[in-house]
Amino acid sequence: MAATNDEQLYLEATQEVDNGTQAPAIWAKAMALAEGDQEKARYRYITLRVEELSEAPTNHQHPHSLRHASNMPRARRGRVAGSGMTDRVPLGL
Repeated sequence: MAATNDEQLYLEATQEVDNGTQAPAIWAKAMALAEGDQEKARYRYITLRVEELSEAPTNHQHPHSLRHASNMPRARRGRVAGSGMTDRVPLGL
């Protein structure tokens, strides 16, 4: 039987803690809420991360792993006229 979406989110958050790939801001919040207790922070992190994942679009990435336009290859960036700033440009349009 396949895991429900909720179960998948808990699994993903647990794997992040087990692999040491937690979202830094969420881990910091979990540690603060757990008053420095690492074991309690682990469970706080899982709860907080599942809440975040359930509110986010289906692409479950760490907030700190999202690519900014300035880090994208030049072929995927475009110029905003007259501003000197880069902006994401959809491919194929």
